[in-house]
Amino acid sequence: MSWFQPLQNSAAERYQRRSFVCLMFFAAALLGMRWLRSAQGAAVHLSAPALFGVAGAFALPLAGVAIALGMYLNEEQDEFQRNIEVRGLLAGAAALLLVSVFFSFLHQLKWTGYVDPVAQVMTFGLVNGAVKLACRFRARVDGE
Repeated sequence: MSWFQPLQNSAAERYQRRSFVCLMFFAAALLGMRWLRSAQGAAVHLSAPALFGVAGAFALPLAGVAIALGMYLNEEQDEFQRNIEVRGLLAGAAALLLVSVFFSFLHQLKWTGYVDPVAQVMTFGLVNGAVKLACRFRARVDGE
């Protein structure tokens, strides 16, 4: 799936529509999180259950994107397109896991720095997109 080429079928169109809606909710949750971390939001003290709720509100749109991707993989008839999506998904998940484990070990070793969780999540998207582009480029070169 590429944002730069016309969509080839209705499954791809539905996937883009579903994921776009989920990502808009993600952007809204991100803005809410930024506000909570700002000076005005710092005055708001949330209880432990409320903190878990806010963190869940941030994670739910990403779960929605994963569900939309699963629905797309189920609906897509073109095996090549599914293969590219799965390769990107696996590479992005592996990159996210590596980054998360790396920073977890740094914190265990008493590192006091801070890495924005959004930057960690963006690792998934960047690697996912790079692998998909590489697969498409390779397919054009190899003639797959």
